[in-house]
Amino acid sequence: MKSKRGEAGTNIAALILITALLIVLYIVSIPVDLREELLPGTSSGGINNGGDRIDFIDSEKVLLSAFPGEVTPFGEESVVKEFVPVLLYSRLEKSTIDLSKTTTLEKSFFIENDRSFEFDLNDVENIEKFELFLFVVKGKGKVKIELNGNLVFEDEIESSRIPISLPINGLRNKNELKLISSRGFGDDYQLNDIKLIVTTRSNNKVASRDFSLTDNEKNGLEGLTLSYFVNCLSLKEQGRLSMTLNNRLLFNDFVFCDSGLNKIDISPDRVKSGLNRFEFNIDRGDYQLDDIQVELSIGEISFPKYNFQVDDEDFDRTTGLCGTGFDRCIRECDFDCGTDSCFDRCTEDCEFDFDCKGDSNIILRLDFKDERGSKIKRANIAINEDTVSFDVVDSFYERDISSFVRRGDNAIKIIPKTSFEIERLTIFLE
Repeated sequence: MKSKRGEAGTNIAALILITALLIVLYIVSIPVDLREELLPGTSSGGINNGGDRIDFIDSEKVLLSAFPGEVTPFGEESVVKEFVPVLLYSRLEKSTIDLSKTTTLEKSFFIENDRSFEFDLNDVENIEKFELFLFVVKGKGKVKIELNGNLVFEDEIESSRIPISLPINGLRNKNELKLISSRGFGDDYQLNDIKLIVTTRSNNKVASRDFSLTDNEKNGLEGLTLSYFVNCLSLKEQGRLSMTLNNRLLFNDFVFCDSGLNKIDISPDRVKSGLNRFEFNIDRGDYQLDDIQVELSIGEISFPKYNFQVDDEDFDRTTGLCGTGFDRCIRECDFDCGTDSCFDRCTEDCEFDFDCKGDSNIILRLDFKDERGSKIKRANIAINEDTVSFDVVDSFYERDISSFVRRGDNAIKIIPKTSFEIERLTIFLE
């Protein structure tokens, strides 16, 4: 009895196993769309990796895959980039070094008496004039002046010769000035307000200003104009002004004060995507360049544009010209269908002989960069001669564009109305 029960159990297990195998074989053999209905999530058309992003795999035919990046509308005809004012000068500046309020040089028949003063100088190489100022209260005769051990003056000190000019070629950072009385009898020299007058040339001859161009701005650039005003802060010296753009000369001429607004037209090939640099240079004078700006003339060519191909087989699948059935249609209709415009007429004549409905769609999909908040993305999309538009806040946009494509070469252009970033543009067969 036990043997029969054991044998029955074995038979039941074998039956269950055979049934399971038959079910698996059935599921594998049925069409993909029916399998998706029986077992949701098993479709091989695409893999959803969270959210609404899709990574396309080999089972879907991708006609175009591009990465446009940031897109920006140009609602105005120009883009203006402004710069802070530029101060350029090569001017003389005076400073004084006080040596003594009052001093006395004693006179002697046998020896020369002296007084020494030490002083420091900065920026020695830019000193253009060096003078000694003093006031003789009393005393007569010659006075010697030594600068760093060199005799630089020997004569009577008269008011008409004040200040006394001293040489600049012997100056250094640390210096010594010595006043020496002449021999003889008479009143001692009494000197007041002894000081040095230093005239230095102060320079800021070169200045630069940078600006950047995006790839879209550079690609659509039709022209640039640099404009500025020149304010002359001193009329003592007239100098030359030169300008370069990316190390290439733009302008070199004398500066004309109060000349109004100055403009320089620049060819687009003088600039590049990324960083560009203007450099301003003078040889002398004192000027300020105000209201400096560059006006960029941008054209529509800057908008992303791509091409993709639709071969005969894919085009027929999407428009209802169903492969061998179309050839049969031509034969049975006895009618030359050599152009796109007559395809529909030919299939209408033969519509009762076979089913000519399209079995594929051409889909456009835009995936946008994830951003905080619900940023509005607005744009027109030109597909060959037609235009569609979208206005979305989602992370993607998808549309059937089968009716807009044509056999062979196709073009698509993104014309943004707001600024946003397209991580991926894909056109594929669904």
